[in-house]
Amino acid sequence: MEFPKFNTEILFFFKTLMETGSLTKTSEKLGMSQASASRQLAHLRKLFKDDLFIRMHYGMKPTERAKSLFPQVVATLFDLDQLLEPAQFDPKRLNGLVRIGAVDNGMFVILSKVINEVVKIAPQLCIEVTLITETLFSQIENGILDMAIYSDSLLPADFHQADLFEESFSFVVHKCHPLAYYAKVGRIPSTQEVEKYKRVVISVRGGRTGHVVTTTPFDEARQTDIICVPYFSSIPFLLKGSELTSVIPTRLARHFVKAASLVIIPSPNPPKKYNVRLIWHHRVHNNAANRWIRQLILSFAKEMDVPKSTTKIHCVEE
Repeated sequence: MEFPKFNTEILFFFKTLMETGSLTKTSEKLGMSQASASRQLAHLRKLFKDDLFIRMHYGMKPTERAKSLFPQVVATLFDLDQLLEPAQFDPKRLNGLVRIGAVDNGMFVILSKVINEVVKIAPQLCIEVTLITETLFSQIENGILDMAIYSDSLLPADFHQADLFEESFSFVVHKCHPLAYYAKVGRIPSTQEVEKYKRVVISVRGGRTGHVVTTTPFDEARQTDIICVPYFSSIPFLLKGSELTSVIPTRLARHFVKAASLVIIPSPNPPKKYNVRLIWHHRVHNNAANRWIRQLILSFAKEMDVPKSTTKIHCVEE
């Protein structure tokens, strides 16, 4: 049997072109000239007897053949990586890039600690944190992402998960907001009081249907009185000096109480709780580097706790 002439370089080129959707970006990322990239694409087309990528005004669109090949190419590269992996694992020898999907809240509560530890233990390893999108599962399955911090309940087949911590939501305003009075005296405002003010909600997957937070602890607030933003980190800036309100994860809320002059308003209902988890595909379940990063994330998660806030409220215009 005569095997076709190809190597890991051309497979990695194919994977990169699928991820970037651009011949120019692929050549830049792989450190090759545009002409070399064009020759690699021509070789791929000849090898697989298909156009594979069609040039469009926005970039290179993969054909159905390319889409069907992508998971197989990713799996092949992973198997080769496993074959060359040293028997004795040493994080100091790790290099390359680990991509983690997360909303920006994940950076505050856990990933910042993990990244600082990686810098000390595995200085040659790079980490890229990417916002979660609607294609999260296919990105993990196809190797575009290595893992993700995720809170929804249902996972596709061949995915693994590990609980990180339990979280809840808190209702927050700036310390000079009219509702801040209720936090100061420890009283619960009425739904009518809450509904006087517009609400900021977070959408991490685009559009109104992607809201992480859509309700308040005060019954059902008016759905029209909202402002939709993609980042939790924007909340302190939007609430400062305004009469806006928001509902955000409790750990982040307590961080903003200390660092950004927000206050948590007592609510009439028990906070809604949910589990934050680490998820990954079976494709990388036994990969030593992936397993090491997962264990590092889990170890920091076990140390996490939500202390009771004792911050006093002082309204001073800044």
